[in-house]
Order: sequence, then structure tokens, then C-alpha cells
Amino acid sequence: MTAFHASRATVFEQVLGDAFMRLVAPVHTLHRVQGRARYVGQVSVVHAARPVARLLARITHLPRAMRDAPLVIEFDADPTRETWVRSFDGHRMRTQLHVHRGALREWLGPVRFTFALTVDVDGALLWRVARVEAFGVLPLPAHWFDEVRCREFSDGDRYTFDVRAAMPLVGVLVHYSGWLQRG
Repeated sequence: MTAFHASRATVFEQVLGDAFMRLVAPVHTLHRVQGRARYVGQVSVVHAARPVARLLARITHLPRAMRDAPLVIEFDADPTRETWVRSFDGHRMRTQLHVHRGALREWLGPVRFTFALTVDVDGALLWRVARVEAFGVLPLPAHWFDEVRCREFSDGDRYTFDVRAAMPLVGVLVHYSGWLQRG
């Protein structure tokens, strides 16, 4: 049994259980958001180089290449689901997240990802792909997505992130990193 009351716990608290308390403070604070919140910061994006990777990036609404660009994320969160609207220098990317069988499920365009979340020894939050489905019904081989990873950590008192999505034979779809603060 976890220390969190399920009816009030955020999606991330539900998935992580007691491990949630080991998150570094900025990551912990961001994932305690309930209701509406806005975070602002800066992001650098490396975009897909190969034509097939650019096509897949476009289908999943991934951002274009940019350096030190403004980033705004608007959260709408309750204990059953979270909606994140990311604005990468005006390019919007909307996703929905919820708990599914103890894991985190996220819709990104026509692709549904199921992530296993862990907290590393430094209190960083790590996302790893456990399952992928196209259009919610067509399972795709999970090993195709072994290089889709996210790490959320801190730089002092600031929330920072590093997201990389690459696939075998396709290469990098997107790699973005930056920081956020409540805004």
C-alpha cells in the first residue's frame, strides 16, 4: 500500500507509489500539480534528419528544430488524467496521460505509449517505453522504441528535462532538452 490516498493522488503519484517521495524537489513539485497550471522555460530541439524520420515526427506532431527557444506547458490535471499542451516557440503538441495497469499511458497523435516510470538514485524520473500501439489497437514491437526515453531531473532549484526519441533504421525523430519553472 502506498502513502498516497488514491482518490487525491496525481497520476504520477499513483504510478510511482512510495517512490514518488524520492523525486528531486522540482520534479516532485511539477508532478504534484492538480487543476490548471502553467510552466514556462526554454528548450532546444534537434529534429529528424532522415526523410522517414521527418514523416514519423510530423505524424506524431513533434516540434521542429530550434535552439534556446521559449517553451510553455499548460497542465490540466486531476487524479484520473492529465492533459499537457506544450508550446515549443508556438508549435503546439497536446498529449493526454493516465494510469493504465500501474503504468503511465500517453497519447501522442495516433500513437499510444505505455511507459514504465522509475526514480533513479539521484531522484531523477526516468520514462521507458513498455508498450506501443498505433491508433489504439495495432500493437507495435516494443523493441522498436527502446531508444525513446525521458529523464526529468533538477539543475539546482530548476526542473530540467531531456527527451530523446529514436528508432532502429530510422534514426532520431526528435531530441529536446531544457528547463521549466512555474509561470
